[in-house]
Amino acid sequence: MPLLSSFLLGTVLLNQAVDTDKDGLPDEWEINGFGPIDPKKYGCRPNRSDVFLIFKPRNGVKREDLDATVSKIVKFYADLDYVNVDGSKGLHAIPIILEPLTKEQDSIGYIDLYETAMPKEWRGIGHGVLVEVSQGGGGQANRPDWCGSSNRWETIVHELGHQFGLDHGPKGGETGSPYHTSLMNYDYSYSFNGQADLVHYSKGTFKDLKMKETDLDENLSYPSKELEFLTKRPYFFKIQPDGDKRTKVDWNRNGIFGEKNVRADVNDGYALELRGNSIEGFSAGSPVLVAGGDLLALVTPVLEKEDDYKSQIWNLSDSRSGSLKVALFNGSKKLSELVVPVDQAAPVTGEVTAAFDKNRLYVAAKIADGFGLYEFAVQDGKATLAQFRKIKAELGEMTVVSTPMGVKLVRWDSSLDSVFVSDWSRQSERIVPGVSSSTGVGAAWNSKRNGLAITETVSQGKKVGRVRIALVAGDMKKGFSVKDRIWVEGVGGNFATADRPVLLFDDSSDRGPNGGYLVYVRGRTERNVSVVTYVGRQIEDPALNEGWRVKMVGNEWANGMNLPGVCFYPGDSACDYRR
Repeated sequence: MPLLSSFLLGTVLLNQAVDTDKDGLPDEWEINGFGPIDPKKYGCRPNRSDVFLIFKPRNGVKREDLDATVSKIVKFYADLDYVNVDGSKGLHAIPIILEPLTKEQDSIGYIDLYETAMPKEWRGIGHGVLVEVSQGGGGQANRPDWCGSSNRWETIVHELGHQFGLDHGPKGGETGSPYHTSLMNYDYSYSFNGQADLVHYSKGTFKDLKMKETDLDENLSYPSKELEFLTKRPYFFKIQPDGDKRTKVDWNRNGIFGEKNVRADVNDGYALELRGNSIEGFSAGSPVLVAGGDLLALVTPVLEKEDDYKSQIWNLSDSRSGSLKVALFNGSKKLSELVVPVDQAAPVTGEVTAAFDKNRLYVAAKIADGFGLYEFAVQDGKATLAQFRKIKAELGEMTVVSTPMGVKLVRWDSSLDSVFVSDWSRQSERIVPGVSSSTGVGAAWNSKRNGLAITETVSQGKKVGRVRIALVAGDMKKGFSVKDRIWVEGVGGNFATADRPVLLFDDSSDRGPNGGYLVYVRGRTERNVSVVTYVGRQIEDPALNEGWRVKMVGNEWANGMNLPGVCFYPGDSACDYRR
């Protein structure tokens, strides 16, 4: 099947021009010429696939560097395992290198430069690339003949792949796959099986393997040699030979091989993939997601009118307050929505946290003189405010967490960097000795070790904002003490934040006998700045960052203005973020 997709002018297609080699260029053009196409000059043939590549370099791109890049691109296409009509292999890439842009055009984006940089005579015939000075990534312009790319051959081939009709994921797939070994897959854009020179377009080797991340089989009908690439960057999966023709893969990284009906994130080589995205509405602060059985609650601070969100002030404060909104879902189906009138509670002035417990939804929100505690009764897909009360004159941030002993409030005191725990009733509050944090804290119940896990954001030598987890034992009567601590990403890691982390604990069999933490953080920036979210996931393999795997959430374009809302949801996870 030809790699190229035709994008000729409509008149040519309507006349059903003969294109023997299916390269999008009619035989007539490749024999007698057309517009800028000179068959004798460029060596075009109607029985071998030709592709014109039009390079427009930015001011500052050195010609010798671009020549070296283009040479590798031409070789890449020539070496493709594609058989032409005449029996030859590969695609005949014909590079056209234009004069560079001027310095005055440095500030203009590649999309806006199309009319200036892509010659009219080559439009609809060649594939245009604006070559940047950098060695970074690239992007498309939503047209089949123009893109922007760094001066890196792998990146240019990736962007050209999009022009040829190739996607990031496998054809027919709803999500990415480690089996999709194409450099179109971000996971393999610059290296495959540990070697940079092995990157390639997919040959369809694993096209018959279908992956469902909620129902994986760790037994594969391929010899271990063919799956060795899974053990290298970016995945580092563990595999075991199962005879000469079969292999076992530890997809969920729980140290057990050969399981079936496994649930695991297996396409996170580049980033933890988000799918099924939808826009729910506006939020004036960090959105919160919590699950109770089949119900999913989205809790957000909101403003009165949509126009109020046009302000460049992204978060709430004492001078810019809002209300609390609770929306209930069953999967993606919205069941109900409740906005609590301010006269029934108090104006919300800051962050919100929540937890489900026994058909009740518990919410803590920052208000002008302390915190507001909301208790909702949930029945028949609707939430009703059952009780609201205020806690006055307390600094910092509050985290709500469900435990076997009932709902707990974990309060971070910003004036002391100390952490306190209380019951929902707030009859008393106890400090957690030895636990200290420079930011608000995340909290979760560790059901494997029967303790309350609390994040700490601290300095580790010269590393500022490093995140660790303290496992706390005790109760409100006897007090609390720290059982032990672990650094997210290990002692030698760099996992850090400048904001409150979100902490989850996974006790499912897929996570392994000890369970595992998931820690979500924003990159090290202050609030009111859009930044990438990262997740640190604890795994059973201690050889990999002392048992941690750290990845972006979504990708570098899935920036959020606040903390993400994340929770486990039957058979999967749910995540929201504010852009």
